[in-house]
Amino acid sequence: MKQFSTIPCLIGMAILSALPACREKAAPTFALEEVFPDGGNRSLIDQAQQAIDDEDYPKAALLLQQARALPNLNAEQLTAVQDAMADFQLHCVARAEDGDARAQQALELLRMTSR
Repeated sequence: MKQFSTIPCLIGMAILSALPACREKAAPTFALEEVFPDGGNRSLIDQAQQAIDDEDYPKAALLLQQARALPNLNAEQLTAVQDAMADFQLHCVARAEDGDARAQQALELLRMTSR
């Protein structure tokens, strides 16, 4: 009979139990100034950040999706928008778990409109 070490199992359990504590509940702030110079695309990112600051999560979700779909993004900009979207989704999950209806709406919107 094979014997399995309990150490990897314990490490995995410790990581899983720490995940909820890692979720960021503070509103994410996008540091995209270097990637998006002032101008057209930057306005969309700034609007998304303002919507998050105003806790208008459904609006922020739509704006981030619009930013991600812009045809003229370079690879660095697309990666930055994808990272911002991931941070935003984690924020919404944490808020939705606390009962925030607007965060729940944003997550549902993202689920319905994801590619």
